[in-house]
Amino acid sequence: MGNDIGNIPKPAVISRRTLLKTTGAVAGAGVMGGLVPRAQADGAPIKIGLQAHLTGIGASYGHWYQKVSEAAVSHINGGGGIGGRPIELIVEDDATDPKRGSEIIEKFASQHKVDFVFGP
Repeated sequence: MGNDIGNIPKPAVISRRTLLKTTGAVAGAGVMGGLVPRAQADGAPIKIGLQAHLTGIGASYGHWYQKVSEAAVSHINGGGGIGGRPIELIVEDDATDPKRGSEIIEKFASQHKVDFVFGP
């Protein structure tokens, strides 16, 4: 028998980018996995909060964030929603102010009871 030390496989090297992509995909699958069983359980709307710059220095692009989001919600709801549940978009103006933005996130959670939030 010969010495097979030169044939030992080297451990795989995972880049930081690959690790982050994989982690994001797994987290996303977990979120979607959490929505699907609930979607089959009831027909309540999926509430999505949009924190938008509708006033202040960011208003020129915040307006379009809202328009595109409304169009996407209309398109998805026109196709039957997500898992048979319609989407309800709740838009709040953060006035391009970080302090106001954090207040809106709290409002989405406590008053509107949204399922998730997106925006700046």
